[in-house]
Amino acid sequence: MIARTSNELAPDDGSASERRRKFFQAAEPLLVRYGYRKTTVEEICRAAGASKRTFYELFKDKADLVARLTMHAADEIVDRWRATSSPDKAAARQLDDFIEAYFDLARQRQIFRMVLSDQDILLAFGSLSEEWKVWPTFLVLREILKLGIQRGEFRPVNPEIETEMIYTFLDTTSFLVPRITGQPGPLEEPALAAEVKAFILNGLRNPS
Repeated sequence: MIARTSNELAPDDGSASERRRKFFQAAEPLLVRYGYRKTTVEEICRAAGASKRTFYELFKDKADLVARLTMHAADEIVDRWRATSSPDKAAARQLDDFIEAYFDLARQRQIFRMVLSDQDILLAFGSLSEEWKVWPTFLVLREILKLGIQRGEFRPVNPEIETEMIYTFLDTTSFLVPRITGQPGPLEEPALAAEVKAFILNGLRNPS
């Protein structure tokens, strides 16, 4: 049996989401400083004041933690979007604000760069596909698309599929392509960021 420390998170210490949040807060600075491969579960548990048993009650493994941490961090996109947008705006303008919130957060939180840098994290992220359906950032983007379709601003696309496509395009252009080419991406070049937004918006606009 693993001995408990005095500051260990008890299994019933709050909800699972709250206990995960404590691990997220402990893990992110370690991951950013040392990288995914060099950061160990033991170090994360020590920083969180928890045992490995508690860790594995909440996460499958380190990759699962990073995938969930990324989703948790991305929820801030919604907060930033709400601070700059409003329901009175055109759907296209709301989508523009949402993408800008994505870029702003991605520039500031280095944790996002890890998702596309390791196959284990990608697989873990993919295994959470069912949770994406209730992920706040997905729900908000989906609602923006539905609003645009209802108002006739956007083509009658499938909002769920289009949401996944937009996120895939943003992640790829922001992180994967610069990593492969060694060239600046939209997070570094404002002109590229404007082109990415224009590409998405022009693809959705209703020609009529």
